Amino acid sequence: MAEIMILYPPLKGCILEAYNLQQQLITSFGLSVGLEVQIEKCFTLILKGKTIYSAPIEDKFHINHKKIIKSVSKYRTPLEQCSEEPPEASDIDDEDHLRWMNSVCSGE
Repeated sequence: MAEIMILYPPLKGCILEAYNLQQQLITSFGLSVGLEVQIEKCFTLILKGKTIYSAPIEDKFHINHKKIIKSVSKYRTPLEQCSEEPPEASDIDDEDHLRWMNSVCSGE
């Protein structure tokens, strides 16, 4: 199932707007974005089951891409990247720590 669903009415220009927005969201966020035609004359975005954008469509319509991108970035969870190699600890610190642990464990 797509993380973002774009619901659009079957009106002239809406299909192209929905497709362009889909490509922009995939490129910007790397999320899966689905398209679906709806009967209502409304352009709607649903992110993980929550409506984050909805605008009625009239004869002359304009989809506010900036507002949609802002809405998606507000709700999306950023992915954290782990470094491939852990930082190297100093050998001296490791030896001191081992000596301390040995002395504590042995009761000295």
